[in-house]
Amino acid sequence: MNQWMVFIAINALFAALCIPLIRREVPINSIYGFRLPAAMKSEEAWYRVNSFGGKILAVTSCLSIAGLVALRIAGQKDSHLYLSVFVLPIVFTVVATLAYANRQT
Repeated sequence: MNQWMVFIAINALFAALCIPLIRREVPINSIYGFRLPAAMKSEEAWYRVNSFGGKILAVTSCLSIAGLVALRIAGQKDSHLYLSVFVLPIVFTVVATLAYANRQT
């Protein structure tokens, strides 16, 4: 399997895993969700932060998939570019969710 296909599959998985977070169906736990200190303060904070983070991750995952497909269509062969299009949206999601969580306290 090509690297870009693995990145697309991971992004699709991320997008699917976001749905329960967005719908506020995942209770506080030690495995699944944005387990940030500000989110762990209360049940309401947990659901609010995870819903926000889930929405951002869903959007950035879809944008990453679109970018990876566009690179493939364009015939791009630079693996660093594929890696960047995969990683940068994840970094943005983490930073945006952390900033949101910290503003909520």
